Amino acid sequence: MKDLAAKVKSGDAVLFLLIQNMTADKVLNEIKDAGGIVLKTSLDEKKEQHLRDALAAATQPKAA
Repeated sequence: MKDLAAKVKSGDAVLFLLIQNMTADKVLNEIKDAGGIVLKTSLDEKKEQHLRDALAAATQPKAA
């Protein structure tokens, strides 16, 4: 995610989704007309938990 975010140009947008259970062909069919490029990956349980922890930490208010 960091590598991709570093390559985003001004005016572009990136959407990251963390989906636990899905049928890939159905999801891709639903978003196919939105344009852009779809990249997908599967994370093992340890990497998924690390991502969840990082996202949770990012949404916590910062201590003053």
